[in-house]
Amino acid sequence: MCYLMVKKRKTLVNVVVVGDIVDGTKITVQIWDTAGQARCVGPTAAYYRRADCCVLVFDVTEPTTFDSLAGWRNSFLVDSNVRDHLSFPFVVVGNKVDQLNGRNDQMDFRKVIRWCQANNGIPYFHTSAKDGSRVDDAFQKIVQYAYDFNKKFSDVNRSSFMLVPTTTEQMDARISKEGCC
Repeated sequence: MCYLMVKKRKTLVNVVVVGDIVDGTKITVQIWDTAGQARCVGPTAAYYRRADCCVLVFDVTEPTTFDSLAGWRNSFLVDSNVRDHLSFPFVVVGNKVDQLNGRNDQMDFRKVIRWCQANNGIPYFHTSAKDGSRVDDAFQKIVQYAYDFNKKFSDVNRSSFMLVPTTTEQMDARISKEGCC
């Protein structure tokens, strides 16, 4: 990640603003963390609209969280009004790999890979938010997928994906002036 700014609030939805470079162009991306808890199901539909990529995250130490991904994916596809269900970019992230301690007995990762392949070849990343392992790789893929998807539809609706050439200082100034949301 070239630059990461975090503006978080203790609400149902956390917002992270990321500056990254794709194809030599610096872009700004907002990442809305809607959390997967039951109390967050209702409000999420409003956040799905105009999304450019959907990241489905599960806890590798709790296999039931993986079992919920299909429901979250379907909910997203229904509530988001995406243009193309087959090519819309999804990324699956298995988080908390730092807690596996060399054991894979908590999660059948072959099941994860099969599910990703069966759902249009969704990319899968093992990550650890705690120690940062592969988090940058996952975010690079997320940003690249969103960029590529919108490039494909750029003639249809240019306003849905905004490329913002900017410097780190300009991003800092804009965030402090405008806030995160």
